[in-house]
Amino acid sequence: MTYMFDWVGPRAPEAWDRVPLRTPEPYGDHLRPLYNLHQDVACAPEPDATDPATDPASVPADGDWRGLWVDLAASLAGRLERFALVAAEEDHVVGQLRLFPKSCTHPRPGAWDSDTHHQAPDEEVLWLGAAAVDMPAYEDRLPLHLLAYAIDEARRLGCTRLQAVAWSDVPVYALWAQSFPWMVYEAAGFRRISETDGSHLQALPDMLAGHHGAVVHELVTTQLAHSGLTMATAENLAVVEFCLS
Repeated sequence: MTYMFDWVGPRAPEAWDRVPLRTPEPYGDHLRPLYNLHQDVACAPEPDATDPATDPASVPADGDWRGLWVDLAASLAGRLERFALVAAEEDHVVGQLRLFPKSCTHPRPGAWDSDTHHQAPDEEVLWLGAAAVDMPAYEDRLPLHLLAYAIDEARRLGCTRLQAVAWSDVPVYALWAQSFPWMVYEAAGFRRISETDGSHLQALPDMLAGHHGAVVHELVTTQLAHSGLTMATAENLAVVEFCLS
């Protein structure tokens, strides 16, 4: 399969937002470069715990999440020139990877808490945020191609390390979280530097119970069985790191 790759920056961040998806189910919107951008970038450069408007998890007052994401992307102007890489196949979106100097970010679910997420010197770390591809793209090893671009981008920016949250080796569960499974990062040469328990999210039990729909139920049941993981280990997450020096 031949894929096209395109960078997304603060200018015209919506360029890929309405392009058709190759595989709309499951969780097709998670392949979009702006989707859940608030999970990677705070609503203000320096979130203020006393001001709900700067809380990265705040619901927009008008309920317009998409408008919030567009505004967040535009707010990155002058701080970085590009923040996401989109993969497409025959004019259909198949995946994306967001990446930021770590000083621009706050922790995604599974990362360190907000007090320890930024570990000095931040400018040496390129943080990988949302990372998602559709199910067929795993057969083409597309996640590894996206990570190769990220490693090149880290070198271009003068970073010495890349860090990310690796999800469990159940791809549809990872897609729900807009993350890559651990096996992808391991194949790309990343190593675990911290582990966390994601069981409080309750997403995997909900999937197995059918609450996310029949497509997800079938995929997660099959993938969990093939992974050889127990429920407890399937819900473990890890912060991973790739050193360039």
